[in-house]
Amino acid sequence: MPANLNALEALDRLRAGNARFASHVISIDSLTRHLDRASLMKAQQPFAILLGCSDSRAPAELVFDQGLGDLFVIRVAGNVVSPSQVGSVVLDTKKRSLVRGTVEVTLTAREFALANELWSHGGDVLSRSRLLSSVWGTDFEGSPNVVDVYVGYLRAKIDQLAGGGVSLQTVRGIGYRLVADSGAEGARK
Repeated sequence: MPANLNALEALDRLRAGNARFASHVISIDSLTRHLDRASLMKAQQPFAILLGCSDSRAPAELVFDQGLGDLFVIRVAGNVVSPSQVGSVVLDTKKRSLVRGTVEVTLTAREFALANELWSHGGDVLSRSRLLSSVWGTDFEGSPNVVDVYVGYLRAKIDQLAGGGVSLQTVRGIGYRLVADSGAEGARK
């Protein structure tokens, strides 16, 4: 299998292989690559690099219907790509922005402080009072509804990164939590 594919061609090949896997079809090409171990010992030319979970029950070569040596698979256990990444959205602490691919959304100082608190506790429900004290300080004398207002601002900015696989959920009567939607790239465990 040629290794000189551009990124879109590699993605198309992975998608086609996954479609075959989902429809219970195995390509003859990938099957014969599994049998040709002698050539694999001489050289391998992977066309894609995949980051996967070490406790996955299905090998990437099977899920994407590719032969041995066609993929360079890195398997990790219990790790996330980055603690500042939820779904495919990264909280850039240097620029105080949210980034998904090439799209960047700048945050105000308060929006950033709120995002930073939520990102550092991804998946945990944070109460309004906790967010109020950690973002606005314990001596804040304004209305606690300011948390709800800024959650709305932050949600709108997350929505600008359409398809980022991140939700800022309201847990009624308790507070808020930031979660990676199921199936999102880089989703936290």
